[in-house]
Amino acid sequence: MYRKVDNTKNKIGFYLTSKYMCYTLASEKFRLYVYNVDNESEILFVSEEERINRYNIYDDTLVYISRNESSTYLVNLKTKEKRYINKVLYGLVDNYYKKNKNYCYDDSYVYVYDLFSGDITQIKEVTIIGFPELNTENKIITSKESYIYIYSKSDFSLLWEKDLSEITSYTEWDNTEEQGEIREVYVFENSI
Repeated sequence: MYRKVDNTKNKIGFYLTSKYMCYTLASEKFRLYVYNVDNESEILFVSEEERINRYNIYDDTLVYISRNESSTYLVNLKTKEKRYINKVLYGLVDNYYKKNKNYCYDDSYVYVYDLFSGDITQIKEVTIIGFPELNTENKIITSKESYIYIYSKSDFSLLWEKDLSEITSYTEWDNTEEQGEIREVYVFENSI
């Protein structure tokens, strides 16, 4: 019915999908190991790079970053083809960016990439404000403090912004007025 997964203390950063299991091994200088979920004795991939600290899997594509490198690595786990993007793109490996499988951004640029080829297809000098919340077919929805922002996916222009400070403010137990923050954004009946 259930089988015990090895819980050795040597394994750090355990990550599991429906097909793959991966973790770094402290005894191997934090190299990344990827296994088939059905057969842990079948090693699918071992990173050449050491000190892997961020990684994620999208379908059959492993994305990871090493502390020692200045690149983002992409590995097709079926074909074992390894590619890299010559820039550290934390947005590809952080879990909250799973909402955004084809772009990430920093303070002044948006990087549009092809996840399967590992190529950056477009770099736009645009500022996107906030933390990514939702990703629809045509729009990117972000939030920061008490604001919600909606950007166009085609050119990353700001379409709409709304200050929700009046709605999010509240009174604490000691009668002090506090400014609330947006914690999560959801879609409900075609509304956010």
